[in-house]
Amino acid sequence: MKLIGIILLMMISMTIFSIIIDIYLLGFGLRYAIIDWFRPFFVTTFTEKIIFSLYPLSIIVQPIVFYYQKRKQNVKNGR
Repeated sequence: MKLIGIILLMMISMTIFSIIIDIYLLGFGLRYAIIDWFRPFFVTTFTEKIIFSLYPLSIIVQPIVFYYQKRKQNVKNGR
């Protein structure tokens, strides 16, 4: 229960901090700051979207490739 409280406190404080940065430092209005907070990938560039897509894909594909390489090596050795 203590951990959940800490996580919620951190989430709420980081949300407020993010909105304050958008309003005071970047000069956005309150409405755009809230929209920016709800849709974080809306403000990213095309290159960042590609990186956000390819990195998890590489993490998923790497074990699959190693599995097939090991399987091919075992078949080649007669096991």
